[in-house]
Amino acid sequence: MKVIATDTRLTFKRHHSPDVLDIAVSGETPLGEFVTRFLSAHSSHGTFSKMKIYCHGYVSEILSERVGEPTSSLGGFGLQFCREGITLETVGQLSPICGKVQEISVPACRAAHTGSGTTADGREVHGDGLELMRRLAITTGARVRASINTQFGGVDPHDGVFRAGEWEGSVLTFDENGMRSPLIERHPLGDHP
Repeated sequence: MKVIATDTRLTFKRHHSPDVLDIAVSGETPLGEFVTRFLSAHSSHGTFSKMKIYCHGYVSEILSERVGEPTSSLGGFGLQFCREGITLETVGQLSPICGKVQEISVPACRAAHTGSGTTADGREVHGDGLELMRRLAITTGARVRASINTQFGGVDPHDGVFRAGEWEGSVLTFDENGMRSPLIERHPLGDHP
């Protein structure tokens, strides 16, 4: 059995399958409620082979270091999932699901990106997606995959079903101990976890 956990702020209609359990959350759903619903599903279905977390990644627009060049997006600030988000400060709330899912894919924009920059209003910001994905792997005891790049997908105009397609850019994998694989891989993301 597989899980698709979707924050409804990422709008799409997903294709349903009997071997995939959907858990939908919103900006009003406490992260603890997601954990409770996941644990309830686990008690009915046992350990899940895979889970995809569909949501937006928190990014910040930063100024280019070169004068006259446009701004760019800096990621690694967390995942827009549930009310609190999944950030370096909140990822520990997922510890009750440790050992109950084998692999987690996070096809959110710039989820594993790390960098620093200056915003248009002069604030210095630093995003550490590498550390967040490492902690997600350790906290859940699962292998975690995420990209450092912006992710694209789309809704098929014929059937209204979201198609994830392939990962965009570099995909990093962290084992259940938080160790990052030295290989940067790129492979099909697929419609299901």
